Amino acid sequence: MTAWIAGYGDKISVRAGETVAFMVSSEGTASYDVDIVRIISGEDDPNGPGCNMPVVSVEVARQLPARRQAVFRGSYGELKGVQTNDKLAADFTIAAFIFPTTPDKGRQFIIAALADDSRIVLGLNIDDKGALAAEWQDAAGEKHSLSTGVPLKARTWYLVSLAFDSEANRFTLTQAAKEGLHAQPPAVAQSRENASTPAFPSQMDLLLATSALPGSGAERHSYNGKIDSPIIVGRHIAGAALQSLLEEPHSASEARAVAILDFSLDIPSSQISEVSGTGRSGRLSNLPTRGVTGWLWSGEEFNWRARPEHYRAVHFHDDDLYDAGWEVDFSYPVPNHLPSGVYAARLTAPGVEEFIPFVVRPERGAAKKNTVAFLVPDASYMAYANYLEQTKAPEWFEPYLGRLIELSTPEIFLLEHPEFDACLYSLHSDGSGVHYSSRLRPILSMRPKFRSSLGGDGCGAWQFKADSHIWSWLDRIGIPFDVLCDEDLDREGLEALDGYDVLITGTHPEYVSARMRSAHEAFLERGGRLMYMGGNGFYWKVAYDAAHPGVVELRRGDSGSRAWASSPGEAYMAFGAASSGLGGTWRTSGRAPQSLTGVGFTAQGFDYSAPYERKPGSYDVRAQFMFEGVTDELLGDFGLVGGGAAGLEIDRVDAVLGTPEHTLVLASSSRQSPHYLLVAEEILEMHPFISGDVSDQVRADLTFYETGWGGAVFSTGSIAWSGALSHNNYANNIARITENTLRRFMVPESFARPDLKSS
Repeated sequence: MTAWIAGYGDKISVRAGETVAFMVSSEGTASYDVDIVRIISGEDDPNGPGCNMPVVSVEVARQLPARRQAVFRGSYGELKGVQTNDKLAADFTIAAFIFPTTPDKGRQFIIAALADDSRIVLGLNIDDKGALAAEWQDAAGEKHSLSTGVPLKARTWYLVSLAFDSEANRFTLTQAAKEGLHAQPPAVAQSRENASTPAFPSQMDLLLATSALPGSGAERHSYNGKIDSPIIVGRHIAGAALQSLLEEPHSASEARAVAILDFSLDIPSSQISEVSGTGRSGRLSNLPTRGVTGWLWSGEEFNWRARPEHYRAVHFHDDDLYDAGWEVDFSYPVPNHLPSGVYAARLTAPGVEEFIPFVVRPERGAAKKNTVAFLVPDASYMAYANYLEQTKAPEWFEPYLGRLIELSTPEIFLLEHPEFDACLYSLHSDGSGVHYSSRLRPILSMRPKFRSSLGGDGCGAWQFKADSHIWSWLDRIGIPFDVLCDEDLDREGLEALDGYDVLITGTHPEYVSARMRSAHEAFLERGGRLMYMGGNGFYWKVAYDAAHPGVVELRRGDSGSRAWASSPGEAYMAFGAASSGLGGTWRTSGRAPQSLTGVGFTAQGFDYSAPYERKPGSYDVRAQFMFEGVTDELLGDFGLVGGGAAGLEIDRVDAVLGTPEHTLVLASSSRQSPHYLLVAEEILEMHPFISGDVSDQVRADLTFYETGWGGAVFSTGSIAWSGALSHNNYANNIARITENTLRRFMVPESFARPDLKSS
């Protein structure tokens, strides 16, 4: 057995004086040691600057006992303490609308009524043959079951029910597909007369989409698909009357209701409401998807806020995960004197090393010592968390990359531990897109030294490790800076940027919430200076929610270059306020990246990076400060990421999409390989002229423009730019241009927008 250690922190961002707790799981080692390091450079490629991770706190813990902590995936709902009050002593009906997505996957529970000893008193489920089934236990402890014997069709709406008629002393199990051109006829199964009935206790718990709670020791049979309007009532109801009751759950006053759930209420939360008058509410766990179309959805309304009754469904998945829920192994109280920066708890055992990064911000209320801030794009880190899509379809992924896939040790580990898998590029086991990604689990891709298959030819830097190229460059040129996270910016808005004159982005700030986007705009409107040091930034909209810390939500819609598309009617965010609104790309919402950074996503490729060629804009007097000491016409024909400064994902100007008309194009890339292809939104009709060797739209533009408030924006338009900073021991034209820009941006003297200058 290969030894391993993996962990996560309860926070990604802390202030000096606060405490971060760490949860750890391990195998193959009896104990491990912990110290705290500052990550100045996480690049271990021999051609790079080298790892620079000085220890700041020794012996946080020594010989901590190692242990394995389990991960329980699969979302479910729970309504505790349901009072039966003898309402189920005679007739009863248990029913719901369902939309199964993997009915052929084996036994799956839709609704389970449990006694206080976790026995299943009554369950409505899908059996091993994919048909609707029911099972129950009578007063003598004998188990009974019933099945329609007719397999359910995937992605089809059904009204499913089990009803007991005490007068006939018979159970009737029914699966009735929603009417339509291709609907199945109803399937009905009836028990023999004198059937034994369930022994309902006076109080029971209801579970949705599972048969047992995680960690209970009982076998769990998780359900994939949607559930809409589940009910248990003390009457025998069937046919149109039952359908009417489920469609109007608030009309159930005469139905001797035990539990009636309306999922159209509290959609942004994990609460589920029981609406029969008990005042009881339940909880959803492991973040099933809400704000999804239900039985009543007609295609006339696409925003769940406008017609919530059309969105009474919850989509459960057997591989959903929010919080791994591990116990705390150790904590680190952050000293008051510790400078702001990117740090990590380093866990070591013989032959094993693990890093759990976190960001330290300045003390709350303390005067800012630094005027430069680096924004850690942790929303994008979570979007790509433990990315393994290259292993799921290598037959097309290798041609897509233009090279063979070489898996790193952490990627191989992730293949062996699917419990840590699933990012916003993944599909659930039922083929639907993953809408939520959480940092409350080990994220091995958010580590120093991590080599990604997406990182192009060369050092494999992507996301976290690539961003450390910027931190090491700042350290090298002696510019002090503070660090904050996307999560901070979403929570605090513009206030998070108080005291800073210059904001530096990471190499790939792709995922941005509405509040983050507005904070960037407000920062520029008060004279701030923005250095956009990457490519494909400000592209996808995401949402955070205070009730679900550590999670981002994504709705891809049906536009943009996407790994999956939202189902019809499901493009609106469930999280956050109404302002979160429509998901998809910022371009779809009329706020394309060009209107903020001057450039926006135009193409991607993952083999070789290209150089830039200077353009007339670089000789404009307005750009003179950037090119002091630079005489080269060719810029960045070197670099750790693909051998050039323009690569992986690249951006260009576009006046139609909002590039300010006074923007200077300083340089543009050339020689992009045929594996660089235009993004989907740039192709209205299919044609063959979309690759880097034939399309003039496949290029990275290096740009600069001044705002009307004395600030300015510098944009590299390339993820690979920062991989060129350390070339030749930082003595190169990319490093020189970037440093010249930063030092001028730090000078308080206002920039003058040329079209606003007085004549």
